[in-house]
Amino acid sequence: MIVWEHRDRLMLKALTVENYRGFREKTVFELKPLTVLLGRNSSGKSSLTRLIPLFQQSLTRSSASPVLWSSDAVDMGNICDVITHNDDPLELRIGFRIPVGALAHFLSRYQFGPPPQLYLDQDEEVEYVIRLSADGARTKFDGIDITIAGQVLSIGWSKEGVVNKIAVDGKPYKVGDDELIVEPASMFPEITRKRRREGDVRRRYAGLMSEELSTALDPVIHGRTAKDRVKHLSDTIAFLPKRSARTAVRELPNVVARKVTEANSARISDLSFIHNASKIVTFLQFELTPTFMSAAYIGPSRASGNRFDRIQELAVNRLDASGANTAMYVYSLNEQERSSFNDLLIRACGHTLKVDESGVGHVSVKIGRLGQAHFENITDVGFGYSQLVPVIAQLHAVRERALGSDEAETRDVIFAVEQPELHLHPAMQASLADLFVGAINTETSLVDSTTIIVETHSETFISQLGLLVAEKAIEPSSIAIYFVDKDENEELSRLRRVDFNADGVIEEWPAGFFSAI
Repeated sequence: MIVWEHRDRLMLKALTVENYRGFREKTVFELKPLTVLLGRNSSGKSSLTRLIPLFQQSLTRSSASPVLWSSDAVDMGNICDVITHNDDPLELRIGFRIPVGALAHFLSRYQFGPPPQLYLDQDEEVEYVIRLSADGARTKFDGIDITIAGQVLSIGWSKEGVVNKIAVDGKPYKVGDDELIVEPASMFPEITRKRRREGDVRRRYAGLMSEELSTALDPVIHGRTAKDRVKHLSDTIAFLPKRSARTAVRELPNVVARKVTEANSARISDLSFIHNASKIVTFLQFELTPTFMSAAYIGPSRASGNRFDRIQELAVNRLDASGANTAMYVYSLNEQERSSFNDLLIRACGHTLKVDESGVGHVSVKIGRLGQAHFENITDVGFGYSQLVPVIAQLHAVRERALGSDEAETRDVIFAVEQPELHLHPAMQASLADLFVGAINTETSLVDSTTIIVETHSETFISQLGLLVAEKAIEPSSIAIYFVDKDENEELSRLRRVDFNADGVIEEWPAGFFSAI
């Protein structure tokens, strides 16, 4: 039995975009426990940060499109506002990368023959890309690309959802006699054979290339092998990467090794990839949907806080993107949750919070310095506190409160925040770095790991991160710092990553980045 070490908790390892706003070139946005985006105004930082709430609203709301561009969390207009402007029509590509190990174990449940783990490297990743284009102001889902072990499977379909293109590494393969159909309104579309769906329900989730695989396997299988055994093998074969396909095919039962060539093993590899496509997409949906549904986001335009808020007896497991329901979130906390909330607030600014009922049906949020008995209404203590509290509340919510749905629950969560330092004194901006590092270094009863994406303009925040690295409070490998540069002439955004060394210094820091010139 092959056992792979579980190295990273977070399933989502990176996001990829191409022809997405200013990011015309393919851009890989790798996620680390603390991922920081820096750049001048309108460079493209927010476009990357907002991918998290964009995917969340796309998966939680019914829509005719796989991506819901405009909703409560983020409003990007429509696909014409998102796709890179160009004289020629472009295809928008948005993708995800996850570790290959979990997929290999998943496919092993269905496979017959050598397990995929034998031929896949634990450090490799699976990339899944959705391809979109503009049909007027509507979003047209053109197809998907799946990359495993350097092998690329492309599937395309018509506007009606009928598969009309299948290719592996650019080599086309004919769709079989059974028409393949997809559900193009889903980010993770189900791919099935029309005849099987209308007929034998048990065959609905069968592989997509059983007959073709039988034909490809027949020349290498021993002649005395029963036809039903060959059929069973073709039905249940796992994905065999092309780079090791000849060895893998020889390990299949009843195969005559001398009959296996580079050509026929490469074809079997391609067909095994296509054959398992529906299972792979199902797995990706199963793994990534909880990640996005359990994520949390706070935008830069945060509510300033009211002197009084009306009590609403609603479950508050997340704040909205503006933090407008912060008071109700804090009011809903039990004693233990309020204690852990105040622990975060103390780390950030040395204050604690309480909520008092103020007349019939109303509450007021009050804040006071640690150790002092006097509390003031949050509207009376300066704008910075009212901007900070929603950030603290959302971080607390994503780590301390599940969403109440089995589908949405995960022990590995993502928190994305834009400009958490707004209206804060530099000392408090530095405390935010302490707060975020503390969050990613600790577990809660519901969460094993927290990934935080921060879009910021704060030099103080970055400097404090470097100090924490130097003090060994966090490993440099746990932080990714990205600069987003925009070429104004070409209107092209590019992502450039720099890293802290062991002394907390960024050696590739661009000269004059925070200067006025």
